[in-house]
Amino acid sequence: MRLSFIICVYNKFNFTKSCLNDLSKLKDHEIIVVDNASQDDTFKIPELYPHVKYIRNEENLGFGKANNIGYEHATSDYVCFINNDIRVKENHENWTDALLKHCDEGLVGPTMGELKADLSFLRETEKQLTSSLSYLSGWCIASSKTNWEKVAKADSGKIWNEKFFAYFEDTHLSFVARKNNIKLIQQDVPVVHFGKITSSQINTAQLYQDSKKTFIKLHGKK
Repeated sequence: MRLSFIICVYNKFNFTKSCLNDLSKLKDHEIIVVDNASQDDTFKIPELYPHVKYIRNEENLGFGKANNIGYEHATSDYVCFINNDIRVKENHENWTDALLKHCDEGLVGPTMGELKADLSFLRETEKQLTSSLSYLSGWCIASSKTNWEKVAKADSGKIWNEKFFAYFEDTHLSFVARKNNIKLIQQDVPVVHFGKITSSQINTAQLYQDSKKTFIKLHGKK
Protein backbone atom coordinates (compact mmCIF):
# COMPACT_ATOMS: atom_id res chain seq x y z
CA MET A 1 0.00 0.00 0.00
CA ARG A 2 1.35 3.43 -0.93
CA LEU A 3 -0.78 5.40 1.53
CA SER A 4 -3.38 4.72 4.21
CA PHE A 5 -6.26 7.19 4.49
CA ILE A 6 -7.97 7.52 7.86
CA ILE A 7 -11.37 9.22 7.86
CA CYS A 8 -13.17 9.99 11.12
CA VAL A 9 -16.91 10.43 10.49
CA TYR A 10 -20.02 11.39 12.41
CA ASN A 11 -23.18 11.28 10.26
CA LYS A 12 -23.21 13.26 6.98
CA PHE A 13 -23.13 10.08 4.90
CA ASN A 14 -23.68 11.96 1.64
CA PHE A 15 -20.33 13.71 2.15
CA THR A 16 -18.64 10.47 3.19
CA LYS A 17 -20.00 8.70 0.10
CA SER A 18 -18.64 11.39 -2.24
CA CYS A 19 -15.29 11.28 -0.45
CA LEU A 20 -15.08 7.49 -0.71
CA ASN A 21 -16.06 7.58 -4.38
CA ASP A 22 -13.15 9.92 -5.06
CA LEU A 23 -10.58 8.10 -2.92
CA SER A 24 -11.63 4.71 -4.29
CA LYS A 25 -10.35 5.74 -7.73
CA LEU A 26 -6.80 5.60 -6.39
CA LYS A 27 -4.78 2.43 -6.89
CA ASP A 28 -2.72 0.79 -4.16
CA HIS A 29 -4.21 2.96 -1.42
CA GLU A 30 -5.92 1.88 1.79
CA ILE A 31 -9.05 3.54 3.19
CA ILE A 32 -10.03 3.28 6.85
CA VAL A 33 -13.29 4.82 8.11
CA VAL A 34 -13.80 5.26 11.84
CA ASP A 35 -17.47 5.88 12.56
CA ASN A 36 -18.15 7.84 15.75
CA ALA A 37 -21.60 6.32 16.37
CA SER A 38 -23.33 7.85 13.35
CA GLN A 39 -27.12 7.59 13.28
CA ASP A 40 -27.63 7.89 9.53
CA ASP A 41 -26.75 5.55 6.62
CA THR A 42 -23.04 5.47 7.43
CA PHE A 43 -23.50 1.86 8.58
CA LYS A 44 -23.96 0.90 4.90
CA ILE A 45 -20.28 1.46 4.14
CA PRO A 46 -19.24 -2.22 4.46
CA GLU A 47 -21.94 -3.20 1.97
CA LEU A 48 -21.34 -0.38 -0.51
CA TYR A 49 -17.53 -0.21 -0.18
CA PRO A 50 -16.29 -3.71 0.75
CA HIS A 51 -12.67 -2.67 0.14
CA VAL A 52 -12.89 -0.06 2.93
CA LYS A 53 -11.93 -0.97 6.50
CA TYR A 54 -14.90 0.13 8.59
CA ILE A 55 -14.60 0.56 12.36
CA ARG A 56 -17.61 1.62 14.40
CA ASN A 57 -17.45 3.18 17.85
CA GLU A 58 -20.53 2.82 20.01
CA GLU A 59 -20.25 6.45 21.12
CA ASN A 60 -18.79 9.63 19.70
CA LEU A 61 -15.20 9.54 20.95
CA GLY A 62 -14.14 12.76 19.26
CA PHE A 63 -11.86 13.50 16.33
CA GLY A 64 -8.49 12.70 17.90
CA LYS A 65 -9.37 9.44 19.62
CA ALA A 66 -11.13 8.12 16.51
CA ASN A 67 -8.10 8.97 14.39
CA ASN A 68 -5.82 7.17 16.83
CA ILE A 69 -8.02 4.08 16.57
CA GLY A 70 -7.84 4.25 12.78
CA TYR A 71 -4.07 4.58 12.86
CA GLU A 72 -3.78 1.26 14.69
CA HIS A 73 -5.33 -0.43 11.63
CA ALA A 74 -3.16 1.31 9.00
CA THR A 75 -0.80 -1.03 7.11
CA SER A 76 1.02 1.48 4.87
CA ASP A 77 4.30 3.18 5.78
CA TYR A 78 2.54 6.49 5.03
CA VAL A 79 -0.68 7.70 6.62
CA CYS A 80 -3.00 10.58 5.74
CA PHE A 81 -5.72 11.80 8.10
CA ILE A 82 -8.43 13.38 5.96
CA ASN A 83 -11.95 14.71 6.58
CA ASN A 84 -15.02 13.30 4.83
CA ASP A 85 -16.10 16.75 3.57
CA ILE A 86 -13.65 16.84 0.67
CA ARG A 87 -13.87 16.36 -3.08
CA VAL A 88 -10.96 15.63 -5.39
CA LYS A 89 -10.92 17.84 -8.47
CA GLU A 90 -11.48 16.08 -11.80
CA ASN A 91 -8.61 14.53 -13.76
CA HIS A 92 -6.27 14.24 -10.79
CA GLU A 93 -5.92 10.48 -10.42
CA ASN A 94 -2.39 10.65 -8.99
CA TRP A 95 -2.88 13.64 -6.69
CA THR A 96 -1.45 11.84 -3.66
CA ASP A 97 2.00 11.95 -5.28
CA ALA A 98 2.20 15.57 -4.10
CA LEU A 99 1.55 14.55 -0.49
CA LEU A 100 3.93 11.59 -0.55
CA LYS A 101 6.74 13.65 -2.06
CA HIS A 102 7.60 15.27 1.29
CA CYS A 103 6.23 12.80 3.85
CA ASP A 104 9.69 11.59 4.88
CA GLU A 105 10.72 15.19 5.58
CA GLY A 106 7.87 16.08 7.94
CA LEU A 107 4.12 16.57 8.27
CA VAL A 108 2.47 17.61 5.01
CA GLY A 109 -0.86 19.30 4.28
CA PRO A 110 -2.52 21.72 1.84
CA THR A 111 -3.46 24.48 4.29
CA MET A 112 -1.88 26.10 7.31
CA GLY A 113 -3.36 28.14 10.12
CA GLU A 114 -1.92 30.74 12.43
CA LEU A 115 -2.79 31.95 15.92
CA LYS A 116 -2.67 35.41 17.43
CA ALA A 117 -0.40 36.12 20.39
CA ASP A 118 -3.29 35.34 22.75
CA LEU A 119 -3.58 31.90 21.07
CA SER A 120 -6.90 32.64 19.39
CA PHE A 121 -7.40 31.93 15.69
CA LEU A 122 -5.94 34.43 13.22
CA ARG A 123 -6.08 32.96 9.71
CA GLU A 124 -5.91 29.95 7.43
CA THR A 125 -4.02 30.02 4.17
CA GLU A 126 -2.75 27.85 1.30
CA LYS A 127 0.76 29.25 1.79
CA GLN A 128 3.75 28.09 3.78
CA LEU A 129 3.85 29.74 7.21
CA THR A 130 6.93 29.65 9.40
CA SER A 131 6.02 31.54 12.58
CA SER A 132 6.04 29.79 15.95
CA LEU A 133 2.24 30.27 16.05
CA SER A 134 1.53 28.51 12.74
CA TYR A 135 0.21 24.97 12.29
CA LEU A 136 -0.99 22.50 9.67
CA SER A 137 -4.77 22.25 9.32
CA GLY A 138 -6.01 18.84 10.42
CA TRP A 139 -8.57 18.26 7.65
CA CYS A 140 -5.80 16.77 5.49
CA ILE A 141 -2.42 15.97 6.98
CA ALA A 142 -0.01 13.23 5.95
CA SER A 143 3.37 11.86 6.92
CA SER A 144 5.42 8.71 7.30
CA LYS A 145 4.75 6.37 10.17
CA THR A 146 8.28 7.14 11.33
CA ASN A 147 7.35 10.81 11.82
CA TRP A 148 3.91 10.04 13.26
CA GLU A 149 5.45 7.81 15.88
CA LYS A 150 8.02 10.46 16.78
CA VAL A 151 5.12 12.83 17.45
CA ALA A 152 3.33 10.23 19.57
CA LYS A 153 6.45 9.45 21.59
CA ALA A 154 7.03 13.16 22.27
CA ASP A 155 3.49 13.76 23.48
CA SER A 156 0.86 11.53 25.06
CA GLY A 157 1.91 8.25 23.45
CA LYS A 158 -0.75 8.86 20.81
CA ILE A 159 -0.51 10.88 17.61
CA TRP A 160 -3.60 12.93 18.40
CA ASN A 161 -3.79 14.14 21.99
CA GLU A 162 -7.08 12.84 23.36
CA LYS A 163 -7.49 15.75 25.76
CA PHE A 164 -9.01 17.53 22.74
CA PHE A 165 -12.45 16.27 21.68
CA ALA A 166 -12.65 18.77 18.80
CA TYR A 167 -10.69 21.91 17.85
CA PHE A 168 -7.04 22.77 18.55
CA GLU A 169 -5.96 19.15 18.20
CA ASP A 170 -4.21 19.93 14.89
CA THR A 171 -2.62 23.03 16.43
CA HIS A 172 -1.32 21.02 19.38
CA LEU A 173 -0.06 18.30 17.04
CA SER A 174 1.84 20.86 14.97
CA PHE A 175 3.34 22.55 18.02
CA VAL A 176 4.58 19.19 19.32
CA ALA A 177 6.07 18.34 15.90
CA ARG A 178 7.86 21.69 15.61
CA LYS A 179 9.25 21.40 19.14
CA ASN A 180 10.76 18.06 18.13
CA ASN A 181 12.30 19.32 14.88
CA ILE A 182 9.70 17.75 12.59
CA LYS A 183 8.98 20.09 9.69
CA LEU A 184 5.51 21.42 8.83
CA ILE A 185 5.23 21.49 5.05
CA GLN A 186 2.46 23.15 3.04
CA GLN A 187 1.85 21.31 -0.22
CA ASP A 188 -0.80 22.18 -2.79
CA VAL A 189 -3.17 19.31 -3.62
CA PRO A 190 -6.21 19.33 -5.98
CA VAL A 191 -8.74 18.78 -3.20
CA VAL A 192 -11.68 20.99 -2.23
CA HIS A 193 -12.54 21.18 1.48
CA PHE A 194 -16.04 22.33 2.44
CA GLY A 195 -15.35 22.65 6.17
CA LYS A 196 -17.35 22.60 9.42
CA ILE A 197 -19.67 19.85 8.18
CA THR A 198 -19.22 17.56 11.18
CA SER A 199 -18.81 20.30 13.79
CA SER A 200 -22.11 21.89 12.72
CA GLN A 201 -23.89 18.97 14.43
CA ILE A 202 -22.42 19.60 17.87
CA ASN A 203 -22.06 22.45 20.37
CA THR A 204 -19.30 24.16 18.44
CA ALA A 205 -18.88 27.25 20.62
CA GLN A 206 -18.55 25.29 23.86
CA LEU A 207 -16.17 22.73 22.35
CA TYR A 208 -14.00 25.51 20.95
CA GLN A 209 -13.77 27.26 24.31
CA ASP A 210 -13.04 24.05 26.20
CA SER A 211 -10.32 23.05 23.74
CA LYS A 212 -8.79 26.53 23.78
CA LYS A 213 -8.51 26.37 27.58
CA THR A 214 -6.78 23.00 27.31
CA PHE A 215 -4.46 24.32 24.63
CA ILE A 216 -3.51 27.39 26.71
CA LYS A 217 -2.72 25.16 29.69
CA LEU A 218 -0.34 23.16 27.50
CA HIS A 219 1.19 25.96 25.43
CA GLY A 220 0.45 29.27 27.12
CA LYS A 221 2.91 31.40 29.02
CA LYS A 222 4.33 29.65 32.05
